[in-house]
This record gives sequence, C-alpha cells and structure tokens, in this order.
Amino acid sequence: VSTTSNYSGLLDVNPQYEKEVGIDREKHLGHTMEENAGPEVAAIVNAKYQRCINVGTLIKEIIELDMPQGKRTYHSFLAPIRDNSGKIYRIMGITRDVTEELKAKQALEASQQRLSKAELVASIGHVEYDYANGISYWSDGAFEIFNTPEALRNPEVPVFMEMVVHNDDSEHVRSALEKA
Repeated sequence: VSTTSNYSGLLDVNPQYEKEVGIDREKHLGHTMEENAGPEVAAIVNAKYQRCINVGTLIKEIIELDMPQGKRTYHSFLAPIRDNSGKIYRIMGITRDVTEELKAKQALEASQQRLSKAELVASIGHVEYDYANGISYWSDGAFEIFNTPEALRNPEVPVFMEMVVHNDDSEHVRSALEKA
C-alpha cells in the first residue's frame, strides 16, 4: 500500500512495499518515484498515476517492472482521493506482486497442453464427471475418440450417458456415478 500526493513524494508505505522495492521505509517517505525506483520504473508508475487522475476513478492494471530483485509483475489498484471541493489531491494505491502466480498459471497451461498432445498421440483420453452438478469435462483425446460434435464437447451427464454408454449398461453406470 502506498499513498502519494501531487507527485511530491510518497507519504506512506507499508512493510510489504518496503520489502518489494528493497529500500527502507524511511528512505522512501518524502521522495519522488524517480528517487526511489529510478527513471525507467518511475516513468511507468507515474504514467499510471496520471491515468488515474485523467479518468478520475479507480483504475486496475497489471504491469511488469524491472525491480532490484529482477522482473516482477504487479496487479495495481489506484484510486483518486478528493478534497471537499472535488479536486484530486492524493492517490492511494494497492499493489500486489503476482509474478509467482502468473508463472504457476503459465506452467499449468503448458502442462495441460502437453497432456492434451500426449493423449492425442496415444489415442487415449479422459472424462471427468461432476455428477452432483450434472456436468462433465472431456479432454481433447476423449473428444477425438468419441468424435463428439463441438456443441457437445462437455455435455451434461445425462447427454453423455446417451452418447457413449450402451443402453444395457446405463443403469449400472448411473448407479456407480451416484455412489461416487
């Protein structure tokens, strides 16, 4: 969390901000962004502040910055603070480092793509059932095996039952799904 006023410098920062930027809190206060983070980072951050002033309302942005600890990705919320006359005199910001979260999301997506390719190459697939909510999820491999139309790719369980379960087996499969 940080608060700034008319680009005169930071008025306050919390301990997490201090940790993220790598500069002691006392060295931040009263100093401009240029003094605290250098001209490149300051140009990006100050442009965010200016966008907040220009729109006059809350803004949310995701930006990547070169910080002392390396490239980091931040999700920021900036809100203008107004005086009694309605003039913006301060900007309050909340910023969260989402670098590791984004890396984990990218790794998960890459893993899912590799699984999908492996299933297609091996001519296998899998189907997940959520019987309580009446939905199923089909992998690309299962979709290919059953040659399912796109509109029925992730059918509700009753539709799935009609599509792939033989009539003689449907009661047994339905019973097993209910027990699961």
